[in-house]
Amino acid sequence: MQAGSQLSVEKKLKLTLVQGLIHELAQLLEAQKQASASVLCEIAKVAGDTSVRSVVIPEGIASLQKDDPAIIRIRLREQDVRHKRLCSSDSGSFAWRFKPVTQEYDGVTSESS
Repeated sequence: MQAGSQLSVEKKLKLTLVQGLIHELAQLLEAQKQASASVLCEIAKVAGDTSVRSVVIPEGIASLQKDDPAIIRIRLREQDVRHKRLCSSDSGSFAWRFKPVTQEYDGVTSESS
């Protein structure tokens, strides 16, 4: 009987831990949503061969500002799975706003790119 009682206590502790993690995840996802609300790109007039891509820079934009311009050009032209083409044109205009994709984690709704 004591083993069953101990398992019940362990189960309740794990459930409490999971509920706390779900709550923390919900808070982090909401913070991400608010932080990304102002992420946008707008080009009023495209002139010449123009390509617009999203870029993931884990170190932040400040890391680009420290680099030599030639290195920046190379990094911005890299093509891999972290870069998503948003537009490629030689005329017109372009406007893009970050819109998170909704995902669900056991009852916790999140939005991410």
